[in-house]
Amino acid sequence: MVKRPIVNINNPQNDWITHPLTPVQIKKPFLIISSMVYLCNKVTPNHQVKSKLLDLIKDNPNVPIYKLGFLNNWEKQPLWK
Repeated sequence: MVKRPIVNINNPQNDWITHPLTPVQIKKPFLIISSMVYLCNKVTPNHQVKSKLLDLIKDNPNVPIYKLGFLNNWEKQPLWK
C-alpha cells in the first residue's frame, strides 16, 4: 500500500484496536489487515473477510503471525472479536 493507515482513528464508527501499537507493528501488515477488516465491517456488515482470515490463521498454526505485527492477545481486540 502506498499510504499507511492511521492507527489512532478519532471516534471510530465501528470497533477498532484499543491496545496501542508499537512503531514496529505500525509498519507491519497487521495494521493494514485490521484496516481492511474495519472497512469491510463498515461497508458490508455480513462480509466473510474476517472469518476467512481467522480460519487461515487457525489452519496454519506454524506461521509466526507475530512477524506480521499481530500483537499479543490480538484476537481479544474489539475489531477481531
